[in-house]
Amino acid sequence: MMGRTEDKGENGMEYQPTGKALFLQLCDQLAQVKLVIHKEGSESVGFGLPEEWQTKTGVTNQLATVQYVGGSKKIANNEVTGITLRLYIKPWRALGLSDRLTVLAHSVGFAEKGGGTPYYDFIFEEGLESAATKVIIYDIFQLLHRTLLETFGAGYRTMPMAEIPVNIEALPC
Repeated sequence: MMGRTEDKGENGMEYQPTGKALFLQLCDQLAQVKLVIHKEGSESVGFGLPEEWQTKTGVTNQLATVQYVGGSKKIANNEVTGITLRLYIKPWRALGLSDRLTVLAHSVGFAEKGGGTPYYDFIFEEGLESAATKVIIYDIFQLLHRTLLETFGAGYRTMPMAEIPVNIEALPC
């Protein structure tokens, strides 16, 4: 479903513009479900709940990470192996999403990983032009939106969407 792109073969997708567009789209989707940036790395961005929701729920851990796959050398050669959306299971479990997230992950062929800090990695090896990529992104973010709406109710509807800082567009650095 999310196999290698045909134009790059075993090398994966192009970093510019395909990989970068997908990376930014995933960051934007996380902001649209009102998650905020917790941590910026040289090739990744971590997202969590806004402070107000952390206080209400006790969930202070990072919930998601968007990351380039392939490392800086691949990026320098205008290649990436893919883009990963990692969803950490424990904080989503605390928000009541774990079971639904498991069903979604298994429906697209992903199993739980990462012993002490379990997570699902949704690895996109095709860009936004891929129908499979679009469907999986839609399914993931509809699930996150519905769950956060159920969890926070009217507070979710009135909370402003998180802003993605301009420096995120400059990643990797």
